[in-house]
Amino acid sequence: MFNFLKYSKAIERVMGEWHSYSQEVLYQSTDLGFAREHFVKDVLLSFLPKSIIIGSGEIIDGDGRRSGQQDIIVYHADFPVITSLTPVNVFLAEGVFATIEVKSNLSTGEPSLFATFNNVQKVLSLVKAAEIISGSDAEVRKLQELSTIKTYIVGYAGWKNKKSLLENFVAAGNQTGWNCVPHLLYQPGVCVLRNDGFINPESTDEKTGFLLNEENPFSVFLHHLLKAIMFNTGGMTVKVKGIDALMSYYLNPYFNFNPPLKFERLNLLTDSEHGK
Repeated sequence: MFNFLKYSKAIERVMGEWHSYSQEVLYQSTDLGFAREHFVKDVLLSFLPKSIIIGSGEIIDGDGRRSGQQDIIVYHADFPVITSLTPVNVFLAEGVFATIEVKSNLSTGEPSLFATFNNVQKVLSLVKAAEIISGSDAEVRKLQELSTIKTYIVGYAGWKNKKSLLENFVAAGNQTGWNCVPHLLYQPGVCVLRNDGFINPESTDEKTGFLLNEENPFSVFLHHLLKAIMFNTGGMTVKVKGIDALMSYYLNPYFNFNPPLKFERLNLLTDSEHGK
């Protein structure tokens, strides 16, 4: 039987080995960044369904807002791409499933995570134009929330301990605003994700905005991304003309967490809670 956790752990190990290898072979930081970004694309392309394409460039919405340069854009293959005739293109917000910011080391750079969170903020400010076909206002709002472009940050290296990671996470969140932090941040050995019920519905708690996983963090990232794609493409839905029935296949038997993952609820102290 396919073991999703072992599979994702193996990918995580290969990423770590690539990081060490590239540091030995390449000395220019731009070369290192390109190599790692390219590898993540290869990892994703070998895993994700062919209904998507992966590119780099900028996202625009119908109101003229732009996201700025994004390392990786996960895009619906049936949507048009405004090509520049180079690897960097322009993508329509309605066709974007997710963006991934790739960093060689999350703990380097000044200010630390602020620039990355600021880039996420630009993505989350984009608006997908949609015509409401049916549903109550509350249901439509929930659907819009679920179909929001998912934002990820992936670091090949990062802080040496969880305390330092969370301190920098909080500092960046206070600078950009807590509604503009990424849906998931991963570095080797740990990931922090929004507690919005997307991955772990049982854990959703209005008082606790984030979850942390140290058991299988890369599997959480892959599962989150795959779920975002399948949700926005309708999954594997089967319907046949002349038959009044609808059936949808689901992937839980293959991409499940067995044993179930344990998530730590984070009580992050923000500037507002400091009284600032």
